[in-house]
This record gives sequence, structure tokens and C-alpha cells, in this order.
Amino acid sequence: MRRHVYHVRRRSLSGRRRGRNPMLALYGVLLCLILGVGSSVFHVWERVFPPAALQASVQAADAPRSFAAQGTFRGTLQTAPETDEVVERLFNLLDRELGEAISAQGAAVLDENGELLYGRNADTQRSPASMTKLMTAIVVLDAGCLEDTVTVGDLYSCYEDGSVLLYLEEGERIAMKDLLAALMVLSANDAAAAVAIHVGGSIEGFAQMMNDKAEELELVNSHFVNPHGLTAEGHYTTPRDMAQILRRASGYETIRELATLSEYHIESTGPDGETKEYDLKSGNPFANGSVTMEPFQYLCGKTGYTNAAGLCLAAAFEDTRDGERYYCVVMNSQAHFEDMTEAVSYLIERQDIAG
Repeated sequence: MRRHVYHVRRRSLSGRRRGRNPMLALYGVLLCLILGVGSSVFHVWERVFPPAALQASVQAADAPRSFAAQGTFRGTLQTAPETDEVVERLFNLLDRELGEAISAQGAAVLDENGELLYGRNADTQRSPASMTKLMTAIVVLDAGCLEDTVTVGDLYSCYEDGSVLLYLEEGERIAMKDLLAALMVLSANDAAAAVAIHVGGSIEGFAQMMNDKAEELELVNSHFVNPHGLTAEGHYTTPRDMAQILRRASGYETIRELATLSEYHIESTGPDGETKEYDLKSGNPFANGSVTMEPFQYLCGKTGYTNAAGLCLAAAFEDTRDGERYYCVVMNSQAHFEDMTEAVSYLIERQDIAG
């Protein structure tokens, strides 16, 4: 099979906006000069603010300053804007550009400390679809059930049109880790129901465990009524809360392992004692390696879709240059994978600005 690898496209800020504040161009160059961060960061400004714009900005200024067409300093600077103010202005510009680039009705980007870097309707309650399964996996692992063998019960609650299923049979015996793999790789709803009944005694009992975990994580705008994310009254979260769930999930080695698999093989014992086999393949391009985000490395995440939720995606990344982690969520999107590449491009730009 031919493998396509796409490297993240850095957004050309100047390419999308016809109107530009010329002083921001000047601020960008001055910031590079003040910080002395070298040619790599200067090229960010050269790309964001082309030389013609820089020249026009300087010609409009009444201070005794002169720059060459390529941004080389020739004159003297009597004053310079505060560095923090320049950075904040440029971050605000990136925020506006990301807002124009993504189709998601809800979005959140958190840093590794849980601080919101970007939000669109970040605290608006929405249906999370199968991103719910991240919380399901957290609850199972915190309950200490990873080594269990599950005997499948009645899974009526997850059978509806369009539901992704393993087609587990009542009485089938299957390893818990294999069921978690089915959650993360295939997004199987019957696997979610099977682990919920095993761990919580019932769907309702497990949902209470999910809500207890949400309270522990201080998620004030989330409530769960099932383990799989099929649309139900009272089942909701927000982009910010979902990003916090993702932040917690990324701390589990098992979740990181399973969420980055492109395929997975399962063997179980059917109710008749015969061996059953399942071969799972991931449709997540970040997990199966068809999309790379250099220098960011994909850690874990979860897709989701229902008619009510739209396309959803939660994805955690690590910047391989400094080890910093970031948590991105888009909800009710028209193009969730494209929105995620825009979010990562935004993070790369922020890192370049910050030096």
C-alpha cells in the first residue's frame, strides 16, 4: 500500500488577509532585533510580513529609522515598543487567523499546564460523540481493571443505525485490553458498553463513575450518561473540558499505546467455546501515520461523529524540540482533520514568536 506522508503546512498569515496593520510588521522586526533570536525566527516575520509591507511601514513612520527592502537595519532606533506588548499583539493576530481558518463551531487549545491558549465557544456544552471513549478508558484504568477478562453481557443499548460495532456476542470472553483497543482503534460502541457493564455493573453505574471522575477533574460543564458517546439527553461536554480529559488521558501509557496503533488483532472465546478473531484498522490519519506534524509528535486522541455532534477530534501533541505538550479539541467541524492541522500550525507559529 502506498503511504502518503503530509507535513504540517504553516499558515501564511499574509496570504489570507488583505488588510494588515503596518505597525505590527514593524513590531515584528523590532522584536527579532531586540531578542536577537537569529535568522530562523526572522524568517517567520519575513513570511508573515513581506519585505514590501515592511518598507511601506517604515516609510510611514516619522522616527529617524531606515530599513532595507529585506529587513536589514541601517539606521538608529531611538525607542522600541515593549517586547511583551509586541508578542501579545502577534499572538492576537494568530488567534484571529486560526479563527478564520477552522470550520469547527467549538475549539480549545491548552498548554501542558491546562491554560487556554485559544478558544472558540470553549465553554459551550456540546455532544462529544466518540471522544467520550477517552473518559471511558480513564475510568477503566483508574479502576484497576486492565488485566481483567470480560464476559460480554447484554449490549442492546449500543445497537442503532450507523453505530460502529465489533458485533460481540453475549457470553463471549475477551481481554479488557483488547476491548480498550477496540475503543481507541475502531471506536467500537459495543466494546464500550461491554467494559462499562463489567466495571460499573451497568451502563448507568458506569456513567456515575464517569461523572465522579469529571468532578474529580473539576469539569464543571460535563455530564455523561453512557460510555460510547451515542447521542443522549444529558450527555455533553465542552471543548475546554474535553481538552482537560485529553490532558488526563495522555498521562496513561496504555492509552498512548493504543491510540497510536494503525491496526490491532484480537482473539476471543465465543459463547460456544470457539475462537473468534477481529482485525482492526484505524481511520485516524494521525494514528496510522499518514499525516505527520513535525516537529510535533502525536501522543493520543480520539475522533467522533454523530449527526448531532458533527465531526469531532481531540488530539494531544508533544513538541519534540522542548518536550512541551499541547491538547487540541475541535467540535462540530466540517473538516476535523484539516482543523487540527491548522491548530498545530498555530502552535508552531506561537513557538516561533516566543523564541
